[in-house]
Formats: sequence, structure tokens, C-alpha cells
Amino acid sequence: MTEQDASARKEVSLLLECDLDAPIETVWRALSEPELLAQWLLPNDITTEQGGRFTLAGGAELGGPIACEILASDAPHRLSFSWRGSETHPDGSESVLDTVLTFELSPVSDGRTHLRLVHGGFVVPADYPVDIAALEPEILVYLPLDAVARRRIRKPRRAALARGALPVMMRLAA
Repeated sequence: MTEQDASARKEVSLLLECDLDAPIETVWRALSEPELLAQWLLPNDITTEQGGRFTLAGGAELGGPIACEILASDAPHRLSFSWRGSETHPDGSESVLDTVLTFELSPVSDGRTHLRLVHGGFVVPADYPVDIAALEPEILVYLPLDAVARRRIRKPRRAALARGALPVMMRLAA
């Protein structure tokens, strides 16, 4: 890639922060055990050893399998892995996604866990029609992770809503 090509692009990250109704060890298990991760993300063969490689079994609608490698693992506080996939479009062109997904966990009051998720490395053209820096701080995105945490903990949804824990909010950070 030439310097001019690089200047014509910018990198953005998705940032999600929320408090989950689960102790940190339970949330860590949902991130690090294949059968639990599959319940809210994709079927997988995850290992949490640094340098370990695993695959998320994305279906055809997701572009196929997603190759991952553990970049950092500090149980039960931090898990970071690469996320590499490709998709062939109907016109025959191919797009490649090469990003990094990082989960940071910290305990909060009442046995809950603060989750900070950063999915970085998305590249968009510098002249992208949306001024990312001018966006409102939050864009709503509903993720199934909160539902998995509720199901595992069996806490009433009404209590979670009263605390403002739902819906999970994601904001785009330039």
C-alpha cells in the first residue's frame, strides 16, 4: 500500500461498555469456554493460551470461518484475539477483515462485572460519508451477551432494567 493509499483511509474501533449481572469468573467462562462462547457468538474451538489459534465457525452468511489467534490472556481480566475473515461478494470481489477484539473485565459492586469490549482495526475510506468524529457518543446495538448473562445468573430482567444495565450500548470510537 502506498503512502497515498494509507492517507485515504482511517481506522475506527467499536467500543462497548456495560455492567453484567454476573461475577467476573462467570463472564470469563462465557468468553473462554467453547460451549459457552458458542451460545452467544459462534461455534468455536477456543483456547486461551497466548499464541493459541482457534476458529469461529461462521456460516456462509458471515463469509465462512473466522481465523483467530490469542494475542493476550490474563484470566479473568483480559482476553484479546485477532479476528481474520474474508467474504466473496456476488460480483466476485473479495473483502478481507483483519481486526482485533479485546475484552476487559473488572468486578463492580454487588458481584457484577464491568465489561469493556473494543473491536478495533476497521478501515474506512477517509472520505467516508459519515463524519465519525461528529457522531453522537452512543449508537444502539443490541447484543445477545446480556441475555446469556441473565440466563446463566437467573436474575429477573426487571431488576437489570431498573439499574440501567440493558440494553447494551455500543459506541463508535474514531
